[in-house]
Amino acid sequence: MTSSRILSQYFAFLSIALIILVGGCSSDDSTTPIVSDPTDPADPTDPSPPTVTAPANLAGIWEGTFKKDLDTFDVAMVFHIPSGAVEGRVIGVAINRITQEPYILIDSGYQDVTNDNWPFQYIVGRLGSQGTSLKYYEFANNLVGNQAGTIQLDLNGNTLTGTATLNILGEFIVELTYSEQNLKNATLAELEGVWTDANNGWDDGATGTTLTLAADGTVSAQAIGTSNCAGNGPSTDVTDFNIYLFGNPDQANKTIITLSGCGTRDYNLGSGAVDGFYDGMAVILEDNNGTDTLVLLMSETGATGLPAAPPSMATYNVFIKN
Repeated sequence: MTSSRILSQYFAFLSIALIILVGGCSSDDSTTPIVSDPTDPADPTDPSPPTVTAPANLAGIWEGTFKKDLDTFDVAMVFHIPSGAVEGRVIGVAINRITQEPYILIDSGYQDVTNDNWPFQYIVGRLGSQGTSLKYYEFANNLVGNQAGTIQLDLNGNTLTGTATLNILGEFIVELTYSEQNLKNATLAELEGVWTDANNGWDDGATGTTLTLAADGTVSAQAIGTSNCAGNGPSTDVTDFNIYLFGNPDQANKTIITLSGCGTRDYNLGSGAVDGFYDGMAVILEDNNGTDTLVLLMSETGATGLPAAPPSMATYNVFIKN
């Protein structure tokens, strides 16, 4: 498997290579034999490349762009909706093409509003019984304040198009394609082991984070550096999708990742305590060297009934398996 490109040092996106075997034959007969051309698309023996088809509930990994004026940001978004639910969860990251740093993080709910007389099919934020007003985070000094907005989308085959209106940042044109990374079926066996992000810790005393995942999905994390920040909680795989849940925001089965012993983190509007209760989602992506990376985004939640400390915190990591 080879990579078509890397979405900065944080996201790896692949295209699936079609391997074509070219055959030939020789004969002592002076008449040139007629041989089926294996590269002929009409040839029934020609192998077909694997494909993915976007489901109507959008579940899976999407990649594309946010565009505003002359600026283009590379974007990866992950949608997940529990079986039987009418409202799902979406996380995402937009990468600044110039700095190659995360520009914004997205963590919110989404709904299919096809039958609600709206001029679009799907909405991220602003609607929903669980308070799905879009949360996005301006990435600055590894931390961000919680902002609001809305994303309106239409589905056409494997393409999502629409607009993202983000408070303060303004309006973006959204173009996303269902990723072939969805061919990977996530399992806890793949998640098991020790993963390290040597670039991004969870507080200002951490230079990175080490994540250990047990066979049953139990999460144990420890900061690298002068920080004592630690994380604990459960993770689960989403059947048939390349998606892992870290904690679970489902009201019927709510679980959390607890961060404790952490210090503070400076951000663009001040400083805030990192300790608290988090949940989020992760995907395993393969870079062009065939190395798996675990991309994880979590945000603080009041899951235990305690309010989230202001400003609302988000964590973003790209882990490499040791």
